Amino acid sequence: MRARRLLLKLALALAAALTVYYTAEGVYRHGRYRELMATDIRLNDWAECPPCMFHNTLGFRYYPNSVWPLPRHPPIRINNHSHVSPRVDTFEQSQGEYRIGVLADSFGTCWRRAQAWPITLEDLLNADEALKAQLGVRTFKVINGAMDGTGILQWPSVLEHDLSRYSPDLIVASFITHDIDRRFSWRATIPCEVNGLAYQLGICTWSLPADLSNPDGDFQVVAAEPKNRSEAETIIRHVRRLRVRRVPWFSLYPELFAKRLGHRFGMRPRLFRDDTVRPPERAAQLCLAALHQLNAAHPHVLFARNPIGIEICPPDPAETELWDEAEFGRMLWRTFCLAREQSGNDLEIIEMLDYLPRSRGIQEVATWFDFGQIDGHFSDKGAALYAEAVHRMLKERLVRPTNVDQRGGRGNRQQATVNTQHSMGSPAPSVSPD
Repeated sequence: MRARRLLLKLALALAAALTVYYTAEGVYRHGRYRELMATDIRLNDWAECPPCMFHNTLGFRYYPNSVWPLPRHPPIRINNHSHVSPRVDTFEQSQGEYRIGVLADSFGTCWRRAQAWPITLEDLLNADEALKAQLGVRTFKVINGAMDGTGILQWPSVLEHDLSRYSPDLIVASFITHDIDRRFSWRATIPCEVNGLAYQLGICTWSLPADLSNPDGDFQVVAAEPKNRSEAETIIRHVRRLRVRRVPWFSLYPELFAKRLGHRFGMRPRLFRDDTVRPPERAAQLCLAALHQLNAAHPHVLFARNPIGIEICPPDPAETELWDEAEFGRMLWRTFCLAREQSGNDLEIIEMLDYLPRSRGIQEVATWFDFGQIDGHFSDKGAALYAEAVHRMLKERLVRPTNVDQRGGRGNRQQATVNTQHSMGSPAPSVSPD
């Protein structure tokens, strides 16, 4: 009898708990629905990313020979080989040319900046006559393979299917902490129509297919020409409905739990876009494997950790979103370092903060970043300083080739070797307040 009562009490407690949970789940889903329907939709929105072409192995490519104007900022310029650069790229290597391929995310594309740091780096290297004499080369060429929104898991494909075609002498993989857990992404530009109004969506997914049928992604309007406010509102309402339609509103999946605690168990919320690998321990293992893959694919690869604004200028705890982002970044880096230590991984991580100017305090460092963005991308000043930092780092590490023939490029000389005897990576220190 007591056993029955106990079972009955347990059943009632479980039913009550489930009732409370699914009531909260319903409120949560309703709130998310209202949030999606109220989302600010901007037409011709390529401030974060210009329109892209789908590419099965790379994920996507920028449209070659294109210029995308931005209000109040320099335009985005894509060169003849779909790289973020105002300069022409060629597969043929000129005589005495030393080639450096760059792998990076949006910190390497430098949207809204006067010039991406890999382009400034090329200028600095070519102005460094002492370094050219030391290496026995005539010119430097930097191929900017940076692709915004990508992470380390995507870069082996970028190296294999893009940068390797240029026969680079050196690869610089410049990553931020959050590149450790980013999933492989695909993008495409998709034509749409509503009430006879044509427009285009730029879609990004973290699985295939890269189209509107896949809920594992997000999109933005990248091309629309409404004639009046009414037509613009018609397009915006259609985009909101497309977003809502792709979400599994009535599934039994515990969305609220997945959003709040699911990352600890590898669960992924499906009502929100989520481009990260879960849990962080798995992300760290996959990242280490990708770094080894890059190292095996090219004889000279330098892995450089690029600090972001909220890492060296800690936000105020009252700024909840920024504070949580910074805390997650610190946890992710600790997880990665622990995984590297436990695996006996001997890959070197270069801390680029060591090569940036010694600052007088947070006030100065704050001018290096655009804190209008949550991850604090470079300002014009920051992009230029980072190019100078990479230049200083390369001067330490590039060693003169043992046999140089000035009559040709790669085919007529041995590669410059790279000195990798340097300090191992460590957590980036914070800058003290003034």
